[in-house]
Amino acid sequence: MSIIIALAMNSFALTSSVDPISDKSSHALSLVTDDFTLAFKCDEPGPSSIYAIYATTEYLGGGKNPKRPLTIRFGANEPFEGWWTYDRNSAVAFGDANMIALMSEAFSSQKVAIRAIKYDMSSVTNVSDYQADIDDAGMLLASCDPGLPSRVKNGK
Repeated sequence: MSIIIALAMNSFALTSSVDPISDKSSHALSLVTDDFTLAFKCDEPGPSSIYAIYATTEYLGGGKNPKRPLTIRFGANEPFEGWWTYDRNSAVAFGDANMIALMSEAFSSQKVAIRAIKYDMSSVTNVSDYQADIDDAGMLLASCDPGLPSRVKNGK
């Protein structure tokens, strides 16, 4: 007798909200796994309002040096390494000129590897396979940078 266990593949989920005062809409795409969450969000068009958040079950700590490297690799693409601001169990990067490229790679890939540097300079690495909905990714990318060519908005 064979037992087959089917595990649901992780996927990016789109959340949208509208500010009740300004009527501005904002969108976020989040990949939530058992071990970590990776989210991309922008509050208005332009690279300075785009940010990424990585949260893990591991204690990362802000400590005396809250800005530390974090490396993300999507699929077989070259890794992105940047300086992120750490706190307890999360790290955030914002206003980075490479954020649109990072999001485009995220939404056109199916695997992510993330390496974060903890407060004691040891590292934690998370890896996950996932799916990304092209329409959701396009909506987020278009809201972050309306001037993007359609091929980038569609994750290609």
